[in-house]
Amino acid sequence: MPDLSDASSRNLETCHQSIIEICRTVIRDYDFTVLYGHRGEELQNGLYAQGRTAPGQIVTYCQWPDSKHNSIPSLAVDLAPYPIDWSDLYRFHELAGRMLQVAALFDVDMTWGGHWESQDMPHFQVRICPI
Repeated sequence: MPDLSDASSRNLETCHQSIIEICRTVIRDYDFTVLYGHRGEELQNGLYAQGRTAPGQIVTYCQWPDSKHNSIPSLAVDLAPYPIDWSDLYRFHELAGRMLQVAALFDVDMTWGGHWESQDMPHFQVRICPI
């Protein structure tokens, strides 16, 4: 049975409880890594600079504090099927199906960045409505 690495566990613990529960359920049957949970200002703006004013590919379209990753706890998580193969989009779709299915079972309003016009395959976010 797969399990989260220490680094993935630390990243996941920065997320909203509903994301933690969904991920802990999915990891029982499908191996993935947690790339990011909460992102502070320096990290968020550094990732935003990639592909713009810094080398690398564009990672995010949001600057601080406009990303769901910037809240505490984070309302977003970035995941990748493990082992990571960025060219194997089927596995990202497979992971998304599992995440969205468990979210629906837990009655959590979760969206996947793979459904967006500017696809963000690792990105999942939840909408938490105040009571």
